[in-house]
Amino acid sequence: ALMLSLVVAAIAVKAPEEAVFSTALMAIMVTTALTGLGLAILGLTGLGRFIQFLPHSVMGGYFSAVGWLLLVGGFQLTYASDVPEPGGWTIGEEVQRWAFWLPGLVLAVLLVLLRQRFSQSFLVPVVVGLAIPAWYAVFWACGVSPQEASTQGYLLGPFTGPLQGLALPLSSIDFASVDWSAIFANSESMASILLIAVLSLLLNVSGLGLAYKQDQDMNRELKVAGLG
Repeated sequence: ALMLSLVVAAIAVKAPEEAVFSTALMAIMVTTALTGLGLAILGLTGLGRFIQFLPHSVMGGYFSAVGWLLLVGGFQLTYASDVPEPGGWTIGEEVQRWAFWLPGLVLAVLLVLLRQRFSQSFLVPVVVGLAIPAWYAVFWACGVSPQEASTQGYLLGPFTGPLQGLALPLSSIDFASVDWSAIFANSESMASILLIAVLSLLLNVSGLGLAYKQDQDMNRELKVAGLG
């Protein structure tokens, strides 16, 4: 988001909307490609082994921050709204929001309990895969159609307007209007994104290794993430 804001700010103030959109989308694509290439190079050169020099306190702080962001993000995603301060909602609004949050909380608690009992790697995708048809079955039993559920905010879609073009990004870009100078003028931001991606990947993989008590091949994970 920071990189995109810098890119957009570097475009002329009177630039047409199509140029701003095309430049922002191209900046995302270029940054993604360069980040993938950087991860692959780090894996191929064997630099992933340096993760062993990170202190446990740094890893603990990182995972605590990620856990908090995931928790808050989960609440925001289920209702597409920010989590307010205590007392910021009326009783009616709180009841309405719990109708959105409760299914997600139930699924989260179920996953935690099942993970404590079973350690199979396919547990999460199986449970999520079963939860989706179960959700639709409950709404069908209540007489709510998918269109009504979408209107009431229970579904991610529909995606309209500029969001429709993101499904096929290349077809949405007007290459003639892309401001390449604005993109590469923020090359330091691209480098920062690569650094964040490397640290995030290595910390996540090392955390999984600690959780499952298995040694992880960091260089292999870098190559897979970069080439994938």
